[in-house]
Amino acid sequence: IAPHIDPQRDLVTRWPRETAFDSSVDSGDLVENLGLILKFCRSKKSSKRVGFLALQTDGYRRYWFKPVRDYYQAVAESLGAMEQLADEISADEATAGRDSGGRPRADEESRTALNETYRRLAAILEE
Repeated sequence: IAPHIDPQRDLVTRWPRETAFDSSVDSGDLVENLGLILKFCRSKKSSKRVGFLALQTDGYRRYWFKPVRDYYQAVAESLGAMEQLADEISADEATAGRDSGGRPRADEESRTALNETYRRLAAILEE
């Protein structure tokens, strides 16, 4: 895992800790935070233990970030959640492709960020 992490650069102290994103409403906000995947973070605010941020889902359009102790578990969980998210975005685009406010759910920039993050995680597992 050493080639993929830089403790100086990849330690985060703030992330959407207790936020659950609903992909039918705020997939754009979720995609903006995909860069947090695999960053170092404290398991709890007062803990000295660090983990890797993973994207997780309940399978019902809800997503959140959670620290995971094992690097490869964080990669695998994040890939699974991203596959689900990509499927939901594709299904939304096949229908109206709009959120409850009438805005497009995923623009080209969001799809690019999703694809780049997915490829980065998949490459880690292929090594």
